[in-house]
Amino acid sequence: MITKEEITEFLNNCGALIVEPSSSFYSLIRSCLVGFGMDGDKILTAGNYSDAINIIDQVKPKILITEYHVGKKFGLEIVDKHSELFDNFSRISIMVTKESSDNAVAEAAEEQLDAYIVKPFSPVDFEKKFQDVVARKIRPSGYIEKIRSAKELIKENKLKEAIPILEESKSLTEKPTLACYYLGDIQSRLGNFTLAREEFAKGRVFIELHYKCLTGEFDCLMQEKKYNEAYGLVSLIRAHYPVTSYRLGNFFISAVYTENFQDISGMYDLYVNLEYRPPNLVHLVSLALLTAGRFYLRKTDTDSGINYFELAATASGRNIDILERIIEELLKTNAYLEAEKFLRYIKSADLNSAKHNQLNFRIGVKQLSADSSLELGKKLMAQGQLTPVITEALVKIAVERKKLPLAESFILAGAGVDINFRKALYSLLEKVTPPKSGESK
Repeated sequence: MITKEEITEFLNNCGALIVEPSSSFYSLIRSCLVGFGMDGDKILTAGNYSDAINIIDQVKPKILITEYHVGKKFGLEIVDKHSELFDNFSRISIMVTKESSDNAVAEAAEEQLDAYIVKPFSPVDFEKKFQDVVARKIRPSGYIEKIRSAKELIKENKLKEAIPILEESKSLTEKPTLACYYLGDIQSRLGNFTLAREEFAKGRVFIELHYKCLTGEFDCLMQEKKYNEAYGLVSLIRAHYPVTSYRLGNFFISAVYTENFQDISGMYDLYVNLEYRPPNLVHLVSLALLTAGRFYLRKTDTDSGINYFELAATASGRNIDILERIIEELLKTNAYLEAEKFLRYIKSADLNSAKHNQLNFRIGVKQLSADSSLELGKKLMAQGQLTPVITEALVKIAVERKKLPLAESFILAGAGVDINFRKALYSLLEKVTPPKSGESK
């Protein structure tokens, strides 16, 4: 049994953060901590996610007590931030839950959390829970000691030396889920993804929603490109845990490969709520939304296709390369008005660029007169902005208008070094009678 003096010594110079919207429960928790000898001035409170993160960054309290849900965020996101600053031997993280389903998730967040406590609770309930946590920190079980030793070896990249320690630790507890996780982690680091998944699966036998085993299994399946099996875990992870930007990217990838496009809008909501969006994730999400739009367009569900194209344009920050691909898809279905709308999304910095001018021609050629299209083509030719697709279109129009010298000018300017393409274009000229002498270009 741990003594109050030992708790006071452990708490010496510690700060605490309580993320709790209820003033009565905050007061109860604060009173208990002060009763254990903590300086009341070092006990801070936060009512929302942003304030909690700021306090952790600036004050670095070693003790965190947080609600399961903090606004639209998971309390586990705050716990993850807290765990970046301290190892789990010196910090304390306790979660306050309201429902039994939350308790199961809190238990499954083993090693991330030291304990969870269910509302409503009394001062005696909290004191006992806190005493138990500190006791485990000061006098860890034989099982936890083995886990600590193995983690030190893993940190030193002595992976194979850690394996027998973890195997031995399994006999020291009824639920060796954490040992299974680290054995799986070692196999994953060694590139043995099948063996890694077997260990993660063993861990989930004891705690089905175990956070580390669940996400470890998903990550291995993605490495193995087993997208259908990986996608089967997405809903579990999304429903119960915060999602990192890296893992969210893999959610999008698995959804695209398995054609679960109906779920991508929900993933986009997760993306929008991220505090920071790495450039590679922005690009990946934009492509996933573009692919979803193309999928629905080909299914003749034009409204859904356009909606996803809108999201792709927004996610990419109206990137001209993404807009170009959207417009190309719309042109394939003769959706010229919709293509023109996306052309207007191009940012002012990209107006009159080669890509903008080329897209403007490809949309306009279907709506303008032949002579107007040729005039646009001359401008592109003068600016060196002809592409093979545009060149072929211009040659056909010029031939139809019997403007063969102009057609040849387009061939010379736009066919490049592709001999076969050049021959194909010249064959169009050979099918018509040459113009009379003096005929205008």
